[in-house]
Amino acid sequence: MKAENERRYDDYERMAVQALMIEKAHRENRPKLTDLFKRPNEQTHDKKTINERRKEVDEINAWLSTLTTERRG
Repeated sequence: MKAENERRYDDYERMAVQALMIEKAHRENRPKLTDLFKRPNEQTHDKKTINERRKEVDEINAWLSTLTTERRG
């Protein structure tokens, strides 16, 4: 049930974005595709190596291991 609602909300969000793009295209004189949608290029992606990502995960895991469920006070 929850997954179905989330899927419906995703559809609504997709339709809202589409409506905005159509309206923007309607208001522009002669819009180009790039005015409405800019595809992310390879340079915007994070190019971390596996070792860098593993080091980050190890640091996060080390920090998480310091947390406890005991309450003080």
